[in-house]
Amino acid sequence: MAEPGAASTRERILLAAIECMEGQGVEGVTVRGIAAAAGVNVAAISYHYGGKGALMEEALERTLHNAFSLEELDGLLADGFGLRQALGAYLVQFLEDALKWPGLMEAHLHDPLTRREYPERLVRRMDEMLKRFAGVVAPLMEGVGEAARLRSAVQFWSAVLLPVLLPGLFVGAGVDLKEESGRRVYVSSLLDRFFSGSTAGGG
Repeated sequence: MAEPGAASTRERILLAAIECMEGQGVEGVTVRGIAAAAGVNVAAISYHYGGKGALMEEALERTLHNAFSLEELDGLLADGFGLRQALGAYLVQFLEDALKWPGLMEAHLHDPLTRREYPERLVRRMDEMLKRFAGVVAPLMEGVGEAARLRSAVQFWSAVLLPVLLPGLFVGAGVDLKEESGRRVYVSSLLDRFFSGSTAGGG
């Protein structure tokens, strides 16, 4: 049986690791820094996680789930929102959160960008999200095969993620996502194109 307070201590350490990863990047995170942020001693990290490696893996898994599970989108649809309205609300919030935590996005892409290595957790989560998204938008794409729906999902999410990863690169083209008004305009334009072109293609 876990000791009283063990679950809250474990969660506090995990949240501290996520905070440190956001502020210092994957390579800058230290066990001592996490312990200080969590208000625990270094031994507590070994006790609850076995070491920094396992803790960082869980922190990355947690943040990937939070970012790409589509649970918020499912909730909006379950509440009776139409597909376009639900996607719009979900994406505006997604962009806000992603821009608020840029270090986490960089942490997930650290190995692909610097080492050309693709962690299984990232590939698996992205694959799950794209397939789930393709299923959600399937009613818009009647008669379109699964492969074509997945290609559309890849194209759609590329347009969502690229301005998040490189926000300063597209300001000259009028894409500035720092303010909510800019995020809403961008999402509306993206959805206009997606909904108007969702029945194109085949396969």
